Amino acid sequence: MKIKAFLIDVIGGNSRVVEIENKLEDYYRELHCELIDIQSRKVGKKVFDIICDDEGLMKEDNKISAIDNLGAPMFVGNLLVVNCKDGVETGLEDDEIEYVRERVQKLCTRNFPEGYEMLTQVEYC
Repeated sequence: MKIKAFLIDVIGGNSRVVEIENKLEDYYRELHCELIDIQSRKVGKKVFDIICDDEGLMKEDNKISAIDNLGAPMFVGNLLVVNCKDGVETGLEDDEIEYVRERVQKLCTRNFPEGYEMLTQVEYC
């Protein structure tokens, strides 16, 4: 079954909606990783599941991909934003995609002063 996810692509620089199979192999491909983790987080006022590279912090030149309301890093590397219902990852609806897209901003860091897109307003639930 295919699901719609929002990909925060800090590696390729092209954040976008992707339609993928709900399979590990698709997660690995989109995230450019070999081990994932799935975390529930508030983005603004709504809760989403964020699929991330579980080894992202161990990679050289990793890029921050999500920050909280104070600008502190929450995740590094590519992210997939999805929903979860009854413990199963599900796709995003069009209004949820727009909601997430509105919270993606081009920001600069000390290591990447040219800036790139990252997810903002990410908080612990």
